[in-house]
Amino acid sequence: MGVIKYIEHVKSIVLFLLVISSVILTFVIWTYTPDYKSIEQTTNNTTVIGTKKNIESVVKPYRMLYYQNDEFTGTTLPKYMDSALSSFRNWKDIEIERAPDITPMRLNELKRENNRVTIDFAGAVPFGSFNKIFIGSDNELPETTFQSIIIDWKSYKENRLQLFFISAGQTVVYRGVVTLTDGNAFYTSVVEGAHKLPVYREIERTASRSLYVPEKPIRALQYTYYIDEVSTEAFKNILFTKPSIVQRNGDDSSHQKYTDGMGLMTLDANRKSLNFVYPAAGTRALISATDLLDRSFEFINEHGGMTADYRLTSVAPETSRVDYQLFMQGNPVFSEDIATTISTTWGQKRIFRYNRPYYKLDKDFTSEDDVMTLEDGPSMVQHIQQYKGILFSDIEELLVGYHLTRDEHKKIFILTPSWYVKVHDDWLRVAHDEVGGDFIGLE
Repeated sequence: MGVIKYIEHVKSIVLFLLVISSVILTFVIWTYTPDYKSIEQTTNNTTVIGTKKNIESVVKPYRMLYYQNDEFTGTTLPKYMDSALSSFRNWKDIEIERAPDITPMRLNELKRENNRVTIDFAGAVPFGSFNKIFIGSDNELPETTFQSIIIDWKSYKENRLQLFFISAGQTVVYRGVVTLTDGNAFYTSVVEGAHKLPVYREIERTASRSLYVPEKPIRALQYTYYIDEVSTEAFKNILFTKPSIVQRNGDDSSHQKYTDGMGLMTLDANRKSLNFVYPAAGTRALISATDLLDRSFEFINEHGGMTADYRLTSVAPETSRVDYQLFMQGNPVFSEDIATTISTTWGQKRIFRYNRPYYKLDKDFTSEDDVMTLEDGPSMVQHIQQYKGILFSDIEELLVGYHLTRDEHKKIFILTPSWYVKVHDDWLRVAHDEVGGDFIGLE
């Protein structure tokens, strides 16, 4: 009897311990909150698809326009853009204040004053990013963006510059004064030799800001590239937390879909584009333009995603989206059929959407004989003015870009220089049957 009572006592203790353990385990399960930040930021950082770059590689101008000796000259050559960016690092003690809004006519006058250079960026640049990248000033700067800088260098010998920062809408102006560490170095790197650049013609318009185009015909290479493609496995490692559980859905070879139950990656073989979406990232977060650009660039650069000359073209805090455009030799690249832009949209915790090309321009087969001659700017303006599909006053920009096409069988991409107009934020190619031929229209 004593043994039986002892056994029953032991059973009671064991049962009690089991019940307590079950209660504790249930409580832990119910109250456990995983470290989502750690999980969502986990990627295979060893997977890279290109060379990592500095952020200044994407914050670049597309044109510099000088006015001196009562004449405009200009360039889109990358070496001049790089010289201008380098000169910004000699700026210090910058002071910026909001100026009254201006009319298009007043903006034209600001550019049309001797000893000034207008630096037009490919997209709106946050003041905070510009300061962190190039200047490092402790002075408070506006929490907004600009797209052009007009620099008055009349006082460079006194190590001072007068600046006008122009918004993307071309009406908001911030006036600035900057002290230089070496005014002569600024003049040498930015101004000297500008009088030898191609002459530009100002195309004035009633109640609209002017357009600026090269006065003479333009000679440019038509580039031919063999392309390479980034492997699906590389993007799976980059975008999914656990690549090993990712499954492919569907049998359509032109549209491949991959998912881990949380994120979805779609590859479009026709456009050579990738679209990744992660709904669990949450709704769009309210992020400043500076922080949004930082997050976007760091995310892409971590896997070497700037696989060519991609330049910042848009920072939109209201949609948490940042866009980058492909450039070739200082000129933007456009295509109706092939992806030429990278874009990111940020969520509450991490990347929400990521769109990009998955091709890379690999081997260059271009030769010196592949030179094309495009019409001069004033002649192109005359053609466009005869076209009834758009209002000439609606044109926001007129420039030479590259039209990207392909030979799918040979995996060859061809980049043909062409005139483009920007109308209501859309880029349209101006097509001609031949140089100097009849005007066909906009494609």
